[in-house]
Amino acid sequence: MRKRILGLGVGAALAVSLIGVTPAAAADASLNVVHGIPGADVNVCVNGGVAIPDFNPGEIVTGVPLPAGSYDFKIVGVADDCDGAAILEANGVELADGKNYTAIAYLDESGDPALCLY
Repeated sequence: MRKRILGLGVGAALAVSLIGVTPAAAADASLNVVHGIPGADVNVCVNGGVAIPDFNPGEIVTGVPLPAGSYDFKIVGVADDCDGAAILEANGVELADGKNYTAIAYLDESGDPALCLY
């Protein structure tokens, strides 16, 4: 009987995670950031302030909590402040409470920097 209850609990948890149902009192959004642009040490700016300084190729930052809302993301060279020229930027990105997001900076098939949010 105990195995059946445990199995039902695991099955229900899996079903909830697959359909994206979140608890009523959900936490902040969670952001993971992956740096995949070779040879570019950068600062990651969020809404005009440095959020991830000296971010190097191959590094990953996980679990950054952000309240729901609209965000402007800008990636600048490590020697630049957030007012510097952008290597990449995305403005007006909406994040929802309780959701997990992953931002990946990479080189597209033409070799140009690109940014995707999943």
